[in-house]
Amino acid sequence: MTSANANPSLHYADIEFDQQGIPESTLFADIYFSRKDGIAESNYVFIQHNDLHKRFAAISEYDSFVIAETGFGTGLNFLLAADLFLQKAPKNAHLYFTSFEKYPIRHADLVKIHQHWPQFSTLSSLLLARYPALLPGLQRIEIHPQITLDLYFSDVNDTLREWAEEHPRTVNAWFLDGFAPSKNPQMWDSKLFNAIALSLANHATFATFSATGNVRRQMLEAGLNVKKAKGFGRKREMLFGGIQKMGKPAQPAAQSIAIIGDGIAAATLAYELRNSNKRIHIFAAAEAAAAGASGNPQGAVYPLLQAQWTPSSDFYSHAHEFARQLYRSAVPNCWHESGVQQLSKSTPQLLKIRSIRSLNLYPDPYWQPQTQAQASVKANVPLPTPAVLLPTAGWVPAKQLVNELLEKVASHRKQSNLEFSVHFSCQILDIQALNACSSASSHQQWQLLLESTSKDFVAENLCFDQVIIAGGEKSTQLLPQALVPIRPVRGQITQLAVPDNHQLANLNQVLCGGGYITPVHQGLCCIGATFDKTRTDAIIDPNDDEQNLRQLRDDFSFSAPQSWVVANRASVRATTPDHLPLAGRVPKFVNGQLQEYSNLWLLSGLGARGLTSAPLAAALVAAQVENRPLPVTARINAALKPIRFAERARLRNKSIWVY
Repeated sequence: MTSANANPSLHYADIEFDQQGIPESTLFADIYFSRKDGIAESNYVFIQHNDLHKRFAAISEYDSFVIAETGFGTGLNFLLAADLFLQKAPKNAHLYFTSFEKYPIRHADLVKIHQHWPQFSTLSSLLLARYPALLPGLQRIEIHPQITLDLYFSDVNDTLREWAEEHPRTVNAWFLDGFAPSKNPQMWDSKLFNAIALSLANHATFATFSATGNVRRQMLEAGLNVKKAKGFGRKREMLFGGIQKMGKPAQPAAQSIAIIGDGIAAATLAYELRNSNKRIHIFAAAEAAAAGASGNPQGAVYPLLQAQWTPSSDFYSHAHEFARQLYRSAVPNCWHESGVQQLSKSTPQLLKIRSIRSLNLYPDPYWQPQTQAQASVKANVPLPTPAVLLPTAGWVPAKQLVNELLEKVASHRKQSNLEFSVHFSCQILDIQALNACSSASSHQQWQLLLESTSKDFVAENLCFDQVIIAGGEKSTQLLPQALVPIRPVRGQITQLAVPDNHQLANLNQVLCGGGYITPVHQGLCCIGATFDKTRTDAIIDPNDDEQNLRQLRDDFSFSAPQSWVVANRASVRATTPDHLPLAGRVPKFVNGQLQEYSNLWLLSGLGARGLTSAPLAAALVAAQVENRPLPVTARINAALKPIRFAERARLRNKSIWVY
């Protein structure tokens, strides 16, 4: 399990290069790939002995193939597999490649190493542009529309078992790489092979350069069918094989998905499901997208730094990086990587910074403590206190972002001839479970009962195999049972027209304290936001503008007259008692047993950090709906499950609202 420190044993690999430029690990005194021909070795051991040429070509349209690997190392195996997949597989198939690495190679070293393989320059440049910082856990990287790389920075012995338990019968091919058993014996033990066997799908395969008797015996004990082959080059033998498992009854294939909502949750869900071959319909009570809390003109995107590596800091650190990568690639016009300054005014805040620094919880690219003078120079305005700079953070025009994501999805699915519609002015009144809504379906579906004021809406088949509720603070109205605590919290932002000759016009970073202020964009900046648990209306309140102006003065020492106020906006956020999103199956009680619906999902509770948390939370729900590898660790998945509050309440014999 992860300790209070993010991961005290996680370090970059110490590498030396020989005269040929071949990297060697100083810790394990072993080379990363063959001096004779690294590509030929990897191709022979892992590509040929997993029969990937033939298997990639045989993949069905819209299907996926999953490869898992011990030891990412230089990424050569990944580059080989990804390059072959793009050559052989259908254009709408997808490769998921999960690799576990305890000692990642530094970016600068990886750049040097990849110069050995110019034939992979396109994929290499995509990987290097997205190569993550040294953050423990699983980091999902969308390398290509058909290629997803999940880099798991951790000790494989600590994490593979829980990953395999979340992904049983999932992996189609295993690459057992890493340094030789004689150099790294702690990796090659029975726990490793038992977890691999659990994760392997029926008729899956594996391959490894190793052929020691101990490795072979442990593979056999784990239930793997093991064969020997001639090793590459001077190596006498290698091992490969597969596994046969009892077949599972085929589940009826889902054909349709309904998403209920109009904000960032619904938009990111649609984006994550954009390649699904199911028909997808979005239903929104509002007349347009981003009508609620997702509709502010500017919103900050940044990680949550805490003095311990809690589920919250774990999730929000990965969520920030995931959101940043998505916004940069999918909607670059909306992403402004300005950096965010978190001002440190109080003694507890300064002590937190000291604790984070002493424990080395976050990699340098994520945070940089600043003196008052340094922070003022970075922000380009005088600041009253020291601060923490989050250099990879920034802001987005939230309403524009939501609309552009939905437009991207609509355009993509139209080009792919995949059904997709967004229905505004359609309020869902109820969701009813049915055994079969049509003769084409033989499993439970959901029927949507709605009220529409849209002249363009034609109620045809409102039965869906999968339903995802993403309606913000109103999501609880559609849940079959009251087992999920969502607390509505009202907030109001204020827009200021800042004169060109005022120092605030020079602000080039988001500032955060008790409130926040964004850089001026098109003559306007946002300040706020109020946080009122006692109100659930979205009515504009002039007193809130005054409160935001006071907060601007108290937190940042900037005075702005009332005459600068040109606009404001009130909305209601959906919050949870533990300040984490709700992402997963909806819980239910059946005959006194706490269970989950198999095809009713919830994405809500995004709170004040929805622009940061929504993309990764949506990717988690979409992966489960589509039965694909999860984009998060087991720890984060458990922390976000909607059933968690009912489970705690039952154990403690308390209300779901008590946390």
